[in-house]
Amino acid sequence: MGCNHDESQIIHEHLRDGQVVTTVPFKELIQQPMLTNAYKKLRKTAVSESDLFSKTAMEDDYGFTIEDAPAKVIETDSLISYTLLVSKDTLDFDVFENLVVQVNKNDGATQAVIFSYKVSSPVIETSDGSYSLNLQRKLLLL
Repeated sequence: MGCNHDESQIIHEHLRDGQVVTTVPFKELIQQPMLTNAYKKLRKTAVSESDLFSKTAMEDDYGFTIEDAPAKVIETDSLISYTLLVSKDTLDFDVFENLVVQVNKNDGATQAVIFSYKVSSPVIETSDGSYSLNLQRKLLLL
């Protein structure tokens, strides 16, 4: 896109097959009622609104922390999906994980899964500056 956005704005937006795909700063995303309502449904324990996304609450329920990193939001007419970077307290530099929360806009039905990716081969930089690697993927339904 050739323009700069400040942190409180959407960083990137494009259309693909009827989907709107955006990258949103985490601090802005947690202010959106659709995500906060969905997340409340996923919580195992009740917490105050101010503690909803706190590190302690996340670790207590699921053993991970949502990182303060931009999130990918994919929206269609009937669904909205949030992809958030998460981390566990035990450091494993060969593993990265994402929490994906999907909400049905019509009835508020919420589904969530953690995608865990383990690097299973050396990371190789290609001639065009991109990277090639093999990943093993695991899913954990919440």
